[in-house]
Amino acid sequence: METWIVITDKKGIIIIGGGIIGLACAYYLMAQGANVTIIEEKQIGSGASHGSCGLLFFSDVITLYAPAVVSTEIIRTFLDTSPLYIKPVPYMDRMAFLLRFALSCRKNHMKRAAKNKYTLLLYSSHLLRQLFDKGTFACEF
Repeated sequence: METWIVITDKKGIIIIGGGIIGLACAYYLMAQGANVTIIEEKQIGSGASHGSCGLLFFSDVITLYAPAVVSTEIIRTFLDTSPLYIKPVPYMDRMAFLLRFALSCRKNHMKRAAKNKYTLLLYSSHLLRQLFDKGTFACEF
């Protein structure tokens, strides 16, 4: 399940999704004085966070923007070996977006995206480390 954050007013926030992302968002929002309500379909941490066996992956710095990724993934899709799947439907808006995306997959865009993603990943890792340093959790970082 994805995490959704709904702002009801200046201090009231509803977070839909009680996994690691939703709970971390709630923690930091509450630390800033927000009144947070978490809505989870089943039990807190029982969805995707549970399914990942408690492992957190900070992603790769190189993004889908890398040159030749689009053509490689199209080929891998037909071979049924690609982790990426886009249902083939005749929506012109989607096809136009995918074409613009494919045309943007150039080295300069990849470098800029990787630099920005690296900064975001470092900051996310720092925030997660702070979260673990402040509490007592039955897990390792």
